[in-house]
Amino acid sequence: MYGRVLGVAVLGVGGHLVTVEAHVGRGLPALIVTGLPGAGVQDARERVRPAVESAALEWPLRRVVVNL
Repeated sequence: MYGRVLGVAVLGVGGHLVTVEAHVGRGLPALIVTGLPGAGVQDARERVRPAVESAALEWPLRRVVVNL
């Protein structure tokens, strides 16, 4: 499964368009976030799964790769 959405990254008082691509495929269950440097991206990994579960969606037991 592959999906793409547009998002906005806020830097100061301005916003920058960010393309977010996600792929759910075979492999051991894991969440991998790539594309942007910084601790904020790694911190986001810890917030993605609870957000999906809070939205009453089921977390896939597969490898999830998110590219920013």
